[in-house]
Amino acid sequence: MQKNKIILLLLFIVLNHSIEAQTTFHTKGTIKYEIKINNHKNAWWADDEDEANDEDMWKKNYIENTPKFSIYYFELKFANNKSLYNYHSRDESIKRVWDDDYRSDNIWYNDFNTGMYNNQKSIFGNVMRLEDSIAKLEWKFVAEDTRAFAGFNCKKATAKIFDSVYVFAYYSDEITPSVGPMSIVGLPGAIMVITIPRMHMSIVAKEFNPIVNEAAITPPKKSKLKSKKEVYDKIKENTKDWGKWAHKGIWASFI
Repeated sequence: MQKNKIILLLLFIVLNHSIEAQTTFHTKGTIKYEIKINNHKNAWWADDEDEANDEDMWKKNYIENTPKFSIYYFELKFANNKSLYNYHSRDESIKRVWDDDYRSDNIWYNDFNTGMYNNQKSIFGNVMRLEDSIAKLEWKFVAEDTRAFAGFNCKKATAKIFDSVYVFAYYSDEITPSVGPMSIVGLPGAIMVITIPRMHMSIVAKEFNPIVNEAAITPPKKSKLKSKKEVYDKIKENTKDWGKWAHKGIWASFI
């Protein structure tokens, strides 16, 4: 009986090591994400209950003539402890009539060796560039919640940005660098999914490629460097009549 137990234990150890050996860990690559934004819930009146119930013709017209969702695709390239997240394409079948391609100007570059970011943003028609320290989010882990995305086992974590905006993420430690979409990073592995309920936005990894063009992972240089205060003042000036909706303009510019 004792001999059988020893044999079973040895078999379990061998099998466990065999499974672990089959796991491939990636240190560089390219992740393609789908970004889905709910236009109706993100509209200017959506956060104001009184205005939401108003029978304004502008609102009716917006709902009737605006696709409920906009879908974009971005790519995250990473290697050598650096990452670049930028525009790839969009779903043209649900493009809004007045849409432009301003998102194609948005670039997020992180250098984890120096702890600095260099981001380029289109803000009210002006392309600006910001440099500063990479934000350190206080993540809380939800160990019991695991799911698969783009072929990877992912674990859940949550954090807050801008003091009160909750971010829900799934990350994979099979992709070892602490990278992610936009400026949301800091987990023990690549972030594969982000949802931000207050921005009515989800970002989901659809594809992973272990091949990456490392030469393309460089900071933006064409736009003029601005301070955070200059950018913030520009946003405040352009959103002073937006009411509660102004917060979303600030979040979108600094995330």
